[in-house]
Amino acid sequence: MGLKARAAKQAAQTLRKRGLVLSREFGSDMPPETVETIKLVRPYTMTTVQRIEAVIDGSIAAGVYVIVDWHAHNLHQAEAVAFFSELAKKYGDKPNVIYELFNEPEKDETWPQVKEYATAVLQAIRAHDPDNVVIVGSPEWDQRIDLVAADPLQGQINVMYSVHFYADTHR
Repeated sequence: MGLKARAAKQAAQTLRKRGLVLSREFGSDMPPETVETIKLVRPYTMTTVQRIEAVIDGSIAAGVYVIVDWHAHNLHQAEAVAFFSELAKKYGDKPNVIYELFNEPEKDETWPQVKEYATAVLQAIRAHDPDNVVIVGSPEWDQRIDLVAADPLQGQINVMYSVHFYADTHR
């Protein structure tokens, strides 16, 4: 068994265990087929991509959904388009993969900027994957869903918008 196959098998086993543990900890009868998140922080390298693919492969093998979270602190459209295009090309036929295009756009990114970015990245994904779920953040650390609701993306399917609530931070 090659290194990547071993890593995928190990990831699948770990995810199953974590799912069972989480289900028991919270008194849930939810099966372990839940969601795993990969937090992608720039800069990413081929080693990072190989690790991400191992977790995705393990998640698919375990029957778990995986959110690939582009966790950047500024818009990096060209890099995101290239990354998500390759990811969609490889995994677009697997419903387990959920794409999070930009987690928590900060206060400096306006909704028109985030919307333009999301439209470009979505176009790259949809060229290879017409229907997997895509998560789009909103300005000010995912708190300004009102701006998104007033001017949502048009002509898209399976798009979710992320909202984060902070009781007394991120103002």
